[in-house]
Amino acid sequence: MLLFLKKIKENMYSKVQDEYIHALAGYYLQPDTYRLETDKVPAWRAPHWNNAAAMNEAFDRFIGQGPRIKPTPFVFGGNMTLALSVLKKVPFDPRITRGEDIDFLINLRINGITFYLDRELAIKHLPPGSSRPAWKGIREDALRFLYERKKVTDHPNLTPDQLHPYPGLFLGADLEERIIKTNTLLQQEYESRGDEEGVRECEANIAIAEKNPFQSFDTVAWLGKLTALWQELTAHAEGMGISE
Repeated sequence: MLLFLKKIKENMYSKVQDEYIHALAGYYLQPDTYRLETDKVPAWRAPHWNNAAAMNEAFDRFIGQGPRIKPTPFVFGGNMTLALSVLKKVPFDPRITRGEDIDFLINLRINGITFYLDRELAIKHLPPGSSRPAWKGIREDALRFLYERKKVTDHPNLTPDQLHPYPGLFLGADLEERIIKTNTLLQQEYESRGDEEGVRECEANIAIAEKNPFQSFDTVAWLGKLTALWQELTAHAEGMGISE
C-alpha cells in the first residue's frame, strides 16, 4: 500500500505537456495481466459488440507502450486519484448507472481536465461472476453509449475519435447499427433455446436503438445545471470544515 501511494505521489500535481496532473488513473491486473480474455466472447457479441477486443486494443496502446504517463481515453473507477479541486468542480452523472468511470472522464474532458494514465500504477482486480442476463447487459451498454455519444457530439471541442479505441469505437455514427445487429444475433440465440422473454427483451433493445431516447436531449443544459448544483453542494461541504 505504501509503495502504491508513493507512486501516486510521484506524479500527482506534476507537469506533463504544459498541464498539471489533477486526475491520475491506474489500471487493473486480472489477475496477472491487464488484458481481458477474448476466447470466451459469445458468437452473438463477436461481430459488432466485441468490447473485450476493443478494450484490449486500448490497453495495449496506453498500458502496454510508453511513455509511463500519458493522457488516457479510459479509466478504472477502482484505481483513480483526483485532486480535491477536481472533485469539487466536476460531478458524476446520475443518469449513468453503468460505466460511470469513463463517463466521468468524459465530464472532465468537457471541463477541460485531462485524465492521465500511469503505466506503473496497477492493482489486482478479481470481480465476482455476474448472473445478469445477456439482454440486460447489452441494454445498459446501449443506453450508456447512446447518451455518452450525445454528450461528446454536443461539445464543440470533443469528438469520438479522441476516445479511440475504447470507448470511441462505440460512440460513432454506426452505434445504432451495432446495437440492432448485436441484438438480432442474440435474439436468434434466444429463439433457438425457446426463451420467449429473451426474445422480447432483444426486440425492446432494438426499439431503443431505433428511437434513440437521447436524440433531442440537451446534454449541455443538463450538465450545466448538474455542475452548478454539485459545486454549490461541495462549497457547503467545504464550509462545514471537511478536511482535504
